[in-house]
Amino acid sequence: MATIITVANQKGGPGKTTTAINMACGLLDVPYRVQVVDVDPQATLTKWNVLRGKFGLKQLIVHNIPKGLLEEELTALRRSSTVDIVIVDCPGNIQDLTLAAVELSDAVLCPVRATAFDFEATKDIVRFTNTVRGQHPDIQFMLFVNAKHPSRNIDKTAKDEIRRLFERHENTTVLETEIPDAAAIAEFGGTGQSIFEYAPKSAASRLYKKLIREVVLCLAQSPVAASV
Repeated sequence: MATIITVANQKGGPGKTTTAINMACGLLDVPYRVQVVDVDPQATLTKWNVLRGKFGLKQLIVHNIPKGLLEEELTALRRSSTVDIVIVDCPGNIQDLTLAAVELSDAVLCPVRATAFDFEATKDIVRFTNTVRGQHPDIQFMLFVNAKHPSRNIDKTAKDEIRRLFERHENTTVLETEIPDAAAIAEFGGTGQSIFEYAPKSAASRLYKKLIREVVLCLAQSPVAASV
């Protein structure tokens, strides 16, 4: 039985696809048997994977699944004996598609940028989480601060602000690791590489590995995660 992790945030631009790519590649290095589902109509992750092939890099197994087949295909992947973890990359601002993916998941990983607009949008995530919790109380929600900039005051308190918003939510964890606003993260996507290939000795690479360890630890404590 595979564990399904959906990377989701109802706001566009928090770094969902970047997170999905590096989660998948980092988990492959652990090593887990990982496959990816791209349900974002923009197909940015799929395009990145095609770029890998053009540059002679080993491609990930990426599935493009329309909403009408999402439940059937994710159920088949969950039952597969050849997959440990499925990473689902979701669109922003398409609530029904994101909701469908989340409801079929064991866990949701939510990147949150430290801006006033993103914090306001996080209130929508709270409402979204409450909606999902009504029917699926065991889904593990994990949030982390993404694109942190050390010189901005709002970044210094971002994690505490997110914790305040979610302090009464069960099965919800605000992760300790904060991913920086780094040049290497902005650049790697155009090379068809992951952050671990593009800048293996960078702080960004080290922090993504730390984030993955936190996610794995959370899943190991979850009653619904099967493979970690």
